[in-house]
Amino acid sequence: MPKSRIYIIVAVVAVLLVAIIWLLSSPGDKKEDIVEGPGGTPPRESFDRDPSGLEWPDAPAPEISAEEIRRLWPDLYLPRPDREEVARQWKEFADKHPDNLYIPNRFQAPLTEDQEKQRRQTLDLVSSVESRLAANQAKARSAEPGEDGPDAPEEPDVTPQEQRQYFQYRIKELESRIQLIEYFINNGEPDDQQRKLAAEEIKGWQKEVEEYKEVMERIPEE
Repeated sequence: MPKSRIYIIVAVVAVLLVAIIWLLSSPGDKKEDIVEGPGGTPPRESFDRDPSGLEWPDAPAPEISAEEIRRLWPDLYLPRPDREEVARQWKEFADKHPDNLYIPNRFQAPLTEDQEKQRRQTLDLVSSVESRLAANQAKARSAEPGEDGPDAPEEPDVTPQEQRQYFQYRIKELESRIQLIEYFINNGEPDDQQRKLAAEEIKGWQKEVEEYKEVMERIPEE
């Protein structure tokens, strides 16, 4: 794989993580905001306690400068999300894309018993199909050079109906991913490089969607 492609993937994964962290911040979290001390340093209490929450009785707080703290733990200085705004954006996103797979449950309309059952069946089917595909690929790789690969089964491992349901799910998953990142681009604060890399990755996902649709057209009727 070209190095440039690896860099693009790494950067876009970073964009995805930022988007998901930004959007999935729970508005129900009641943790108090960190109040910075003098000079922008976090409160002394956070460095006077061990992981169990007890103060160190026999040792003073470690001598550490504000700049060293900022270098070691830059996340301490990131602005905390506006939880009301996050909730508003999730609701707005859910109204626009109600079938998106990434919407947290709290922002979705409650599912009926039949809808919940259908969701479980779909996920079970996808897992089953991927397991069978992985097993077949492992068998093919295990063949020694010059030897024939494993014989095709008398009956297809994956029926046409299962293939159709599998690709329908994969298309929906890719479209959900595209919708989420497009919303982040339009409503977040990505820089120019993030916009460019995300646009390139979205283009790749859209190509995959078209390829899956073409495959579905070739699936035989049962």
